[in-house]
Amino acid sequence: MNKFNFDDAPNSAYQFLAGDVQTQIEKTGDKTKRTFSGVAYHGGQIDDHWYWGNLVFDLDNLDLANGKVPMLVEHDRDQRCGFINSHNIGDAGLSIEGTLLSNEHGTTIANDADEGYPWQMSVSITPKRVETVESGTVTVNGRTFNAPVTIFRSNTIREVSFCALGADRHTSAQVFNENRDHTTPKGDNVELEQAKAKITELEASLSQEQADKQAAIDALNEFKQAKREQDIEALATKTGQEFSEDKLTALKSMDETSFSMFASMMPAKTEQGKGVQLSQELFNEQATHGVQARDTGGSFETKFNEWSKA
Repeated sequence: MNKFNFDDAPNSAYQFLAGDVQTQIEKTGDKTKRTFSGVAYHGGQIDDHWYWGNLVFDLDNLDLANGKVPMLVEHDRDQRCGFINSHNIGDAGLSIEGTLLSNEHGTTIANDADEGYPWQMSVSITPKRVETVESGTVTVNGRTFNAPVTIFRSNTIREVSFCALGADRHTSAQVFNENRDHTTPKGDNVELEQAKAKITELEASLSQEQADKQAAIDALNEFKQAKREQDIEALATKTGQEFSEDKLTALKSMDETSFSMFASMMPAKTEQGKGVQLSQELFNEQATHGVQARDTGGSFETKFNEWSKA
């Protein structure tokens, strides 16, 4: 069944270490052409993958995107180093053949391999369906696997990369030229690298959540500020007053409760159009919520009544 939402999995969860990969030299005239070939996937189970657990790729209906699948360095589309010319599915699994570019990235791969660097290869596979087998057994690629195991169905290979460290901890590949021993070392453990990648991903997600939260707070504050300015304009119209800068500052600094009470107690302008002039102390009383001591004494309501009768 389709248990997983593909969007929930990070991109790195669809990148897997390829099998035994070789490079060989082919000379055409005066130009040296570097090619590679090998087994990209052996058809068996990838044990204890950091995201999927035990995992098997179904080789039936396998597709290579866009015919010539790109070869990259570290899954970086800006570091193009070659392309796959052909593939074959047989008893050995998925075999690939391709060409290295003569650009700086392809040349680096070839030169480092000639000097003995143990390049690994990682294949980017996207399934159309992800099936989880939680009990019993399942047969895939002519082999029987015990549950629990995850099966990728109807897969597409979008790109293959040369990597300094592979994307799966159980296999590795060494690049060599035609005169080197073709033995491939196994067992490089890169759990630490995968853990670091997961931490980086989670930190990025947390930073985005914090940024979204701050943006929402800023938007709310802007709305409150605009609303208060509208309410102050309405209050000025109601009372017929033109508030000074100090009074405007005091009105803007009031909390919602204080401002609502203040506005409700302000009398409308008289028929002659004269507004009631209120003392600055009344604004300060509400802006500071009555914390500071006053020489005149008395409650807000008492002061208001006295000033409004003046």
